[in-house]
Amino acid sequence: MIVFGITVAWSIQTTTKKAFQLLAKEREGDSGSKETESLITAEESSYSGPIEELCKEMQDIKYQEDNHFTSQRMMFIFMNFSILFVTQFLYGQKEDSDYYLGELGKKLLLSAFIVCMLSITWFSVKKIESLHATKEDKGYNFDEKDTRFKDGICSIATLAAACLVAAILCGCTGIAGGMVLGPLFLKYNMHPQIMSGTNQYITMIASISVAIQFAWIGDMIWPFAIMFGAITLVSAYMGIQSINWYIKKSGKQSIIAFMLVLVLVLALVSLPIKSILKHNASSGEGVVEVGAE
Repeated sequence: MIVFGITVAWSIQTTTKKAFQLLAKEREGDSGSKETESLITAEESSYSGPIEELCKEMQDIKYQEDNHFTSQRMMFIFMNFSILFVTQFLYGQKEDSDYYLGELGKKLLLSAFIVCMLSITWFSVKKIESLHATKEDKGYNFDEKDTRFKDGICSIATLAAACLVAAILCGCTGIAGGMVLGPLFLKYNMHPQIMSGTNQYITMIASISVAIQFAWIGDMIWPFAIMFGAITLVSAYMGIQSINWYIKKSGKQSIIAFMLVLVLVLALVSLPIKSILKHNASSGEGVVEVGAE
C-alpha cells in the first residue's frame, strides 16, 4: 500500500505540473485550434507531395503513418500478445493441473519470457532509431509535438527502461498501467491525445490476455463480464467522442491531463477509505467470533 501511495502521488505531481504547463501555453496562444485540428483530423502524414517522389524508406514511413492497422504492426502485436498469454497461463497453473510445469519448468519459462521481452525491446529500439535516422536524413517535416529522440539510441532506451519500471510498479501495486504510463508519457512531452490513445492500446493487450486466460480455465463469470464489458465499451466511446468534440471546439488539450489528475486523486483518496472499510470488516468478524464462543 505504501508503494501504491508513493506511485500515485508521483503520478499526481507529474501530471498536475504538465497540465498547468499545457494550460499556460494554451492561454498564451502557443497551442491554438489550428495545431489541434491538424493533429485530430489530419488524414495525411507530414509529407503532402506525390508519393512517387519519395524514396522507398519514406514511402514505407508514409504508409505506416497513414494506416494504423498494418500487417506488420498487427503481427508484432499478436506476437507480444501470444508470448504474454502463454506465459501468464502456464506460470499460473497449480500442481493439480494438467499444464503444471513444476518449479524448475516455471523458472525456465520465466527466464525465456524475460529473454524474449528483452530481445523484442532491443529490436524495437533499433527499429525506432533507424526510423528517426531516416527521417532526419530525408528532411522529414516534424511536427512541433512529435516525440523526437535527439540523443539517438540512448534516449530511446531510457524511455523503454522507464516503461519497464512503470510496468513493474503496476504489477506490484495492482494499479492500472495508464495511471503510471500516462504521467510518464506526458513527462516526455507526448501530446495528450496521443498519450491517451497509446495507453489504451497498451492496456488492451494485457486486458485481452487476462480475459482469455480466465475464460480458458473456466473462472469467467460471463453475465458480469458481458454487462461490464458493454458498459465499458459504451462509456469509453461516449468519453472519447465528448473529449474530441470539446478539443475541436476549444482547442485545449489540457483537459485530458486534468481529467487524469482527477482519476489519480480519486485513486489516492480511496487508499484510506479502503483501509478503514477493511479494518471495520475485520473488527466485525472478530466480534462475531467472540460472541459465538
